[in-house]
Amino acid sequence: MPNTPVIQLSNISVVYDQQKAIDDLSLSVYPHEIMVLVGESGGGKTTILRTISGLVKPASGHILVNGLTLNDQNLRKIRLNMGYVLQQISLFPNMTIKQNLTLLPEIKHQSKTAADQTIKELMAAAKLPIDYLSKYPNELSGGEQQRVGIIRAFGTKPDLIL
Repeated sequence: MPNTPVIQLSNISVVYDQQKAIDDLSLSVYPHEIMVLVGESGGGKTTILRTISGLVKPASGHILVNGLTLNDQNLRKIRLNMGYVLQQISLFPNMTIKQNLTLLPEIKHQSKTAADQTIKELMAAAKLPIDYLSKYPNELSGGEQQRVGIIRAFGTKPDLIL
């Protein structure tokens, strides 16, 4: 296993309303490693993921993602190589499933042919019919929407999935 972590948190603390949500957390995740956060509701699991993705700024500590310091300068570059499966799915309701799935490949200037092929493969892997691509999120069940959210996270073949 390579010695360089893909995620490295050093002494991270996050504070909401003068209450510590994360207190002095350090951890490293290495390439090809799967890490699972387990804990009770309100234990900080989502806050940790939001902090790694740059959605929450820590009160103290340092974050490295693929060797880059997570700061305003590197945030966009880091996020474009990161897939994120949100708890609340967050599909755009005014866009078809295909539009939801092709948005990130377009932002990353991936070829339409390659993006379409990846989407077809991922739809099959998620056992979703290809004709769902023309549907809107409200036409799918909650579980189907969640699978679309997972497909979206994997759609650009990111370096990292949260």
